[in-house]
Amino acid sequence: MAFPHNFILDESLTAGWDLLKKSFWKYFCMVGLAGFLSFLPDFAKDGVKYCVQDNQQWIYATLLFFGGLLIKGLMQLGLINIQLRILDDKPFTSNDLWTPCGKFWAWFGATTCAIVAIAVGFCLFIVPGVILGIKLQFFPYFLVDKRLGPIQSLKASAAITSGAMWDLFFLGLILGFLKAVSFCLFMIGVIPAHMLSELTMTHVYRSLLSHADSEKLPFLAVEKPVVAE
Repeated sequence: MAFPHNFILDESLTAGWDLLKKSFWKYFCMVGLAGFLSFLPDFAKDGVKYCVQDNQQWIYATLLFFGGLLIKGLMQLGLINIQLRILDDKPFTSNDLWTPCGKFWAWFGATTCAIVAIAVGFCLFIVPGVILGIKLQFFPYFLVDKRLGPIQSLKASAAITSGAMWDLFFLGLILGFLKAVSFCLFMIGVIPAHMLSELTMTHVYRSLLSHADSEKLPFLAVEKPVVAE
């Protein structure tokens, strides 16, 4: 599969910035709400230490752990849904955070498979783990956008990243550097940097999908871009 030179780096960073400017405050509120809900179980753990007897704390800690996992998974899927709506120039509300909730178990299964695969890859001299991390990173988008199952979403992510590994690697370095700099600046820019990163990767997902080889995605009807004659 052939990609234009620096296709991702040149176009997607600019597109991510434009998307951020267009929907900054509303998207900021959604990210803040999702972050607040995700950390509620962690706040509750501190309360359990003072309100529950020592011999019962492990029960509540276990329940809060799985509750936190559930909420974090739902919020990741919900924010991806909102990012896709921003990309498609569609209106969104807090209700859209919960729209993909039916895909939680698919997300859980795909996440487990991805973590195991990447961990094994890191054990094999690190490089295979990095490669797998890049190839499998878009599976949540397929869960939300195309309603695929866990295995199909992993395969689809691997398929669309074929031929763009170096671009994705350097894009990851750039976005990671931006987050690190924002963190060093008294954490003022941490959330905006995160928002920019997520919108950029959403644009990358759609861009890769539009150039995907349909033969590698037999379970997915890929709409090819219209080429002007």
